[in-house]
Amino acid sequence: VAEDGTLRGISWEHDPEASEEEMIEDDTQGTTGTIDLQWLPPSLEYFSASKMSLSGSVETLSLPRRLLIFVIDFNHFEGTFTTSGLPDTLFEVNITDNHFCGNLDLTSLPPAIENFYAARNSFGGSLDFTSLPK
Repeated sequence: VAEDGTLRGISWEHDPEASEEEMIEDDTQGTTGTIDLQWLPPSLEYFSASKMSLSGSVETLSLPRRLLIFVIDFNHFEGTFTTSGLPDTLFEVNITDNHFCGNLDLTSLPPAIENFYAARNSFGGSLDFTSLPK
């Protein structure tokens, strides 16, 4: 929370002390459910919800426009992941180990992006590396 009282970051993890092996073994227990990202506060700059067995789709156009870091790795999100809807301010995105599918459009990444992690999903098609942000 900032000095002016605005919420600047949210971070959740199932168990930060658990090893990756323990997380895989415990995949059916703990936190599960869905999250509607449209209700994130517009002042939010950091969002992390790792290893929580969350599911549903991600509407990138509804993310806070001031977001700098967006981490939802090791969950069960599905559907397409529309890079053109990401906030221009984002410099890190981690959607690793979900169930996203369809084409991953690397030509529409935010101009500020430095790190984009999307391994272990079900993306298909070809990748265009000709217009990556500098």
